[in-house]
Amino acid sequence: VRNEMHNLQNDNSRMAFSEGNIAALLETLFLNRGTIMKQCVVEAFDKMTRYHKENRVYVEGWKTNDAWRVNQRVVLPGVMDNRWRSSIHYESKYMLDDIDRGMAFLEGKKLEDVPATIVQSIEAMLKDAHFGFSGVLFESTYFEMRAYLKGTLHLKFKDKALWERFNLTAAEGKNWL
Repeated sequence: VRNEMHNLQNDNSRMAFSEGNIAALLETLFLNRGTIMKQCVVEAFDKMTRYHKENRVYVEGWKTNDAWRVNQRVVLPGVMDNRWRSSIHYESKYMLDDIDRGMAFLEGKKLEDVPATIVQSIEAMLKDAHFGFSGVLFESTYFEMRAYLKGTLHLKFKDKALWERFNLTAAEGKNWL
Protein backbone atom coordinates (compact mmCIF):
# COMPACT_ATOMS: atom_id res chain seq x y z
CA VAL A 1 0.00 0.00 0.00
CA ARG A 2 2.85 2.34 0.88
CA ASN A 3 4.49 1.67 -2.50
CA GLU A 4 1.21 2.32 -4.32
CA MET A 5 0.88 5.64 -2.48
CA HIS A 6 4.41 6.60 -3.59
CA ASN A 7 3.56 5.64 -7.17
CA LEU A 8 0.37 7.71 -6.99
CA GLN A 9 2.38 10.63 -5.66
CA ASN A 10 4.93 10.29 -8.49
CA ASP A 11 2.20 10.03 -11.12
CA ASN A 12 0.46 13.14 -9.83
CA SER A 13 3.58 15.21 -9.17
CA ARG A 14 3.52 16.51 -12.74
CA MET A 15 -0.02 17.81 -12.41
CA ALA A 16 -0.66 21.49 -11.89
CA PHE A 17 -0.90 22.51 -8.24
CA SER A 18 -4.49 23.70 -8.29
CA GLU A 19 -7.48 23.51 -5.99
CA GLY A 20 -9.32 21.23 -8.43
CA ASN A 21 -6.45 18.74 -8.70
CA ILE A 22 -5.96 18.63 -4.93
CA ALA A 23 -9.70 18.09 -4.41
CA ALA A 24 -9.72 15.29 -7.02
CA LEU A 25 -6.77 13.53 -5.35
CA LEU A 26 -8.35 13.78 -1.90
CA GLU A 27 -11.67 12.51 -3.23
CA THR A 28 -9.93 9.53 -4.85
CA LEU A 29 -8.20 8.67 -1.58
CA PHE A 30 -11.42 9.13 0.40
CA LEU A 31 -13.47 6.93 -1.93
CA ASN A 32 -10.81 4.20 -1.90
CA ARG A 33 -10.04 4.24 1.83
CA GLY A 34 -11.93 0.98 2.50
CA THR A 35 -10.13 -0.81 -0.32
CA ILE A 36 -6.79 0.59 0.83
CA MET A 37 -7.36 -0.62 4.39
CA LYS A 38 -8.51 -4.08 3.24
CA GLN A 39 -5.31 -4.28 1.22
CA CYS A 40 -3.41 -3.41 4.39
CA VAL A 41 -5.09 -6.39 6.12
CA VAL A 42 -4.13 -8.68 3.21
CA GLU A 43 -0.52 -7.52 3.36
CA ALA A 44 -0.40 -8.05 7.13
CA PHE A 45 -1.87 -11.53 6.53
CA ASP A 46 0.85 -12.27 3.96
CA LYS A 47 3.57 -11.17 6.37
CA MET A 48 2.15 -13.30 9.17
CA THR A 49 1.76 -16.45 7.03
CA ARG A 50 5.09 -16.23 5.19
CA TYR A 51 6.96 -18.29 7.78
CA HIS A 52 4.96 -21.50 7.96
CA LYS A 53 6.78 -24.77 8.66
CA GLU A 54 6.66 -26.08 5.07
CA ASN A 55 7.80 -22.92 3.33
CA ARG A 56 10.69 -22.93 0.91
CA VAL A 57 11.49 -19.21 1.08
CA TYR A 58 12.66 -18.85 4.65
CA VAL A 59 15.03 -21.44 6.10
CA GLU A 60 13.22 -21.75 9.41
CA GLY A 61 9.48 -22.17 9.65
CA TRP A 62 7.22 -22.65 12.66
CA LYS A 63 4.40 -25.11 13.14
CA THR A 64 2.33 -22.34 14.77
CA ASN A 65 2.26 -20.55 11.40
CA ASP A 66 0.06 -21.65 8.50
CA ALA A 67 0.19 -20.73 4.82
CA TRP A 68 -3.56 -20.38 4.30
CA ARG A 69 -4.63 -18.60 7.49
CA VAL A 70 -3.16 -16.78 10.45
CA ASN A 71 -3.25 -18.97 13.53
CA GLN A 72 -3.98 -17.51 16.94
CA ARG A 73 -0.24 -17.83 17.60
CA VAL A 74 2.23 -16.48 15.07
CA VAL A 75 6.04 -16.32 15.03
CA LEU A 76 7.72 -13.45 13.17
CA PRO A 77 11.50 -13.70 12.66
CA GLY A 78 13.98 -10.86 12.47
CA VAL A 79 11.95 -8.40 14.52
CA MET A 80 14.40 -7.90 17.36
CA ASP A 81 17.89 -6.51 16.78
CA ASN A 82 20.41 -7.61 19.41
CA ARG A 83 23.68 -6.63 17.75
CA TRP A 84 24.40 -3.42 19.66
CA ARG A 85 21.57 -3.13 22.11
CA SER A 86 18.15 -4.65 22.27
CA SER A 87 15.81 -2.85 19.92
CA ILE A 88 13.38 -3.40 17.08
CA HIS A 89 14.81 -3.72 13.58
CA TYR A 90 14.07 -0.49 11.74
CA GLU A 91 12.23 -2.21 8.88
CA SER A 92 10.15 -4.29 11.29
CA LYS A 93 8.56 -1.18 12.82
CA TYR A 94 6.65 -0.53 9.58
CA MET A 95 5.51 -4.16 9.39
CA LEU A 96 4.33 -4.17 13.00
CA ASP A 97 2.52 -0.85 12.55
CA ASP A 98 0.81 -2.28 9.47
CA ILE A 99 -0.40 -5.26 11.50
CA ASP A 100 -1.80 -2.91 14.15
CA ARG A 101 -3.27 -0.66 11.45
CA GLY A 102 -5.14 -3.64 9.99
CA MET A 103 -6.47 -4.63 13.42
CA ALA A 104 -7.55 -1.06 14.15
CA PHE A 105 -9.35 -0.89 10.78
CA LEU A 106 -11.27 -4.06 11.62
CA GLU A 107 -12.42 -2.39 14.85
CA GLY A 108 -13.34 0.83 13.06
CA LYS A 109 -10.39 2.76 14.54
CA LYS A 110 -7.28 4.53 13.30
CA LEU A 111 -3.78 3.47 14.28
CA GLU A 112 -3.48 6.68 16.32
CA ASP A 113 -6.44 5.53 18.45
CA VAL A 114 -4.79 2.24 19.48
CA PRO A 115 -3.78 2.64 23.14
CA ALA A 116 -0.77 0.27 23.01
CA THR A 117 0.63 -0.70 19.61
CA ILE A 118 3.03 -3.60 19.18
CA VAL A 119 5.97 -1.21 18.69
CA GLN A 120 5.07 0.88 21.75
CA SER A 121 4.68 -2.26 23.86
CA ILE A 122 8.03 -3.71 22.75
CA GLU A 123 9.79 -0.41 23.41
CA ALA A 124 8.22 -0.15 26.88
CA MET A 125 9.18 -3.76 27.66
CA LEU A 126 12.77 -3.18 26.48
CA LYS A 127 13.04 -0.05 28.59
CA ASP A 128 12.13 -2.08 31.68
CA ALA A 129 13.90 -5.35 30.91
CA HIS A 130 17.00 -4.37 28.85
CA PHE A 131 18.83 -7.60 27.95
CA GLY A 132 16.71 -9.70 30.30
CA PHE A 133 13.69 -9.61 27.99
CA SER A 134 13.98 -13.04 26.35
CA GLY A 135 10.75 -14.96 26.86
CA VAL A 136 9.11 -12.31 29.04
CA LEU A 137 5.34 -12.07 28.49
CA PHE A 138 4.02 -8.59 27.66
CA GLU A 139 0.94 -7.22 25.88
CA SER A 140 -0.23 -4.73 23.32
CA THR A 141 -3.83 -3.81 22.63
CA TYR A 142 -4.38 -6.77 20.30
CA PHE A 143 -1.68 -9.31 21.21
CA GLU A 144 0.09 -11.15 24.01
CA MET A 145 3.76 -11.28 23.02
CA ARG A 146 7.15 -12.73 23.82
CA ALA A 147 10.40 -11.62 22.21
CA TYR A 148 13.51 -13.79 22.09
CA LEU A 149 17.23 -13.10 21.72
CA LYS A 150 17.41 -14.90 18.37
CA GLY A 151 15.21 -12.09 17.02
CA THR A 152 11.79 -13.72 16.89
CA LEU A 153 8.58 -12.16 18.12
CA HIS A 154 5.80 -14.53 19.17
CA LEU A 155 2.29 -13.06 18.92
CA LYS A 156 -0.96 -14.44 20.27
CA PHE A 157 -4.27 -12.79 19.38
CA LYS A 158 -6.09 -11.69 22.54
CA ASP A 159 -9.54 -11.39 20.91
CA LYS A 160 -10.77 -14.53 19.11
CA ALA A 161 -13.53 -12.65 17.24
CA LEU A 162 -10.99 -10.12 15.90
CA TRP A 163 -8.68 -12.96 14.87
CA GLU A 164 -11.51 -14.62 12.92
CA ARG A 165 -12.53 -11.30 11.32
CA PHE A 166 -8.89 -10.70 10.32
CA ASN A 167 -8.69 -14.08 8.56
CA LEU A 168 -12.06 -13.60 6.84
CA THR A 169 -11.16 -10.11 5.62
CA ALA A 170 -7.81 -11.34 4.30
CA ALA A 171 -9.42 -14.32 2.56
CA GLU A 172 -11.99 -11.99 1.00
CA GLY A 173 -9.23 -9.62 -0.11
CA LYS A 174 -7.37 -12.52 -1.74
CA ASN A 175 -10.61 -13.62 -3.47
CA TRP A 176 -10.56 -16.95 -1.63
CA LEU A 177 -14.20 -16.51 -0.58
